[in-house]
Amino acid sequence: MTIRTNYQVGEILIDENDTHATPPSGQVSFYAKTDGLLYSKDDAGAETQLGGGGSPGGATTQIQFNNAGAFGGDADFTWTLASNVLQLGSVATPAIIRSPDGSASAGANLSITAGAGIGTDQAGGNVTITAGARTGTGTAGVINLVIPATGALQINSAAGTSGQVLTSQGATTAPIWTTAAGSGDVVKVGTPVDNQIGVWTGDGTIEGDADLTYDGSDGTMYVNSTDGVTGSISVATPGNIGIFGAANTTAASAGGSITIQGGTGNTIGGGGTMTITGGTGGDGGTGGVMTITGGAGGGTTSAGGAMFIDGGNGGSSGGGGGLVRIRGGAANGGFNAGNVSLGRGSTSASRTGDMMYIPTSGGAPTGAPATISGLVPLIYDATNHRLYVRSGGTWRSVALA
Repeated sequence: MTIRTNYQVGEILIDENDTHATPPSGQVSFYAKTDGLLYSKDDAGAETQLGGGGSPGGATTQIQFNNAGAFGGDADFTWTLASNVLQLGSVATPAIIRSPDGSASAGANLSITAGAGIGTDQAGGNVTITAGARTGTGTAGVINLVIPATGALQINSAAGTSGQVLTSQGATTAPIWTTAAGSGDVVKVGTPVDNQIGVWTGDGTIEGDADLTYDGSDGTMYVNSTDGVTGSISVATPGNIGIFGAANTTAASAGGSITIQGGTGNTIGGGGTMTITGGTGGDGGTGGVMTITGGAGGGTTSAGGAMFIDGGNGGSSGGGGGLVRIRGGAANGGFNAGNVSLGRGSTSASRTGDMMYIPTSGGAPTGAPATISGLVPLIYDATNHRLYVRSGGTWRSVALA
């Protein structure tokens, strides 16, 4: 090797040569090769390139990496200084950030951690994962969290228990796992239809029924008879059932009304029958009492509520009104039929209430009411002061003083 100096410009000149022997023991040689770079070789024959050098790989903003011993850059791996944005991947090549797989061992962990606040009352940094926005009628990006079959979703190292849901505790408290109210293994059966009320049909299954519906627009529940079988509301085990109008909490306002009504007939069809019956007594037991009572007065001098039992009105084209029948129970086994009691039985001659009213006419009755076996119609002629009953197809009367 030839070393020359150029004292005029302060240079050391070394001849380039690609072939250099291993130096003696305890020595190191330095030389230049035809690639224009400096090298050293130790007494074991190991050659080392000296100093830095080389040109950056790729284009502006592309991050440098070792590409087979040379600087490399890639358009899918860039850093934008002005906005502090690290970008990986491209439309054609999705980006992947992953930790190494295990080699006969567990895989490496991967953590993404925002910076902690430093100093008094300083907020920690946020971690934001945002799916790509759409344009026009395109589809917005999806955040897809893939958990292997035996994996778990943990919040603050807690995975919760089976069936629990993640519940927010507000803006300043970490969410927690909780059991949702009303949760269970409920599975619908069939195809749900609007307004149908769900009923249990088996272990963990629920189904709607066309004969049991609720109309939320007017608050009405319907027990229908779409299959030709009479609908009913009953107490399956010994107990009571109550139907109450809602109380009104506003001063001087009426309480809620209750309407129990047979169904309206279609075209020339008859209206539905309404039956309210006391329960049948068991062996040797007395049948249930049926009580229909007007509401009590709300103040010390307020009148009690009136009670009306009305037959249905006839149709607008001349239909007759509906029959109202109040009768005692039929007898069985040689016993007497039940009586019909009207009034409270007061003996006061000066009383002004608890009296039975009957219909009146402005003269002798001439009509022929419908015949009901075993019963007779009764009416009072208010003009001539005569009490009439119709028996055997004839009106018969007595004069009243």
